[in-house]
Amino acid sequence: MLDANYNVFINEGTLDPGTTRVLASTPPYDHCNFTAPATVPEDRVRPFVEALLAMSSQDPEARTFMELEGVQRWLPARVSGYAQLEEAVRRFQFYGQAAAAVRE
Repeated sequence: MLDANYNVFINEGTLDPGTTRVLASTPPYDHCNFTAPATVPEDRVRPFVEALLAMSSQDPEARTFMELEGVQRWLPARVSGYAQLEEAVRRFQFYGQAAAAVRE
């Protein structure tokens, strides 16, 4: 679970303080991603990306959506920083047989 969620759960009373503990942490990674298959044409993807990148947390309508996702601004996509997560998916066979196909 994300650090921010853990803290919120304790502050809201979902988790009682002292009844849970963090066993391990990973390096930071991007928790919110929008992904499309490589077969989706660029001219279909670009407007969506441009709309996200143009959002401002100063805009009340955009701010509501952004707060739900826990972001203050959207950043261009990247695929780095997921090695630990990918290894955990493989190790614990999170997606069954499909896990073996991750980053081989």
